[in-house]
Parts: sequence; structure tokens; C-alpha cells
Amino acid sequence: VVAAIFRYSSVAGMLAAGFAPFWAIRFGHGEIILLGIILSIVVYARHAGNIARIRAGTEPKIGQKRA
Repeated sequence: VVAAIFRYSSVAGMLAAGFAPFWAIRFGHGEIILLGIILSIVVYARHAGNIARIRAGTEPKIGQKRA
């Protein structure tokens, strides 16, 4: 849904990773919350370049051809 609205696959991936610990709590999988938090941090760290390009307005959107 996020990818369809904003057309940035990186935003969709980062939001999914960020919400993973909350969904673990919601569905009763408390034993993996710490893992979810650590993986979320790793995902955000790995997407630092994407975040910078989104802020600068140079990140290509889904379906957009690269220059």
C-alpha cells in the first residue's frame, strides 16, 4: 500500500521493517522483539543513501525511468 501511494520501494521496506517489532508484540511473539528492533536498525542504516536521495528529491520512483 505504501509503495503504491508514495511510489518509493525503499520507503515501503523501511516502514515494514520499522513496524515489525510492533506486529511481533501484537501477534504475541514477544521473544523476537529484540531481533525485530536490531533488524530495523540495520535496514535503516543500509537505506541511508535512499533517505538522502528522497530528501534531495533525486530518488527514482517505482516505474520511473532512470536518467
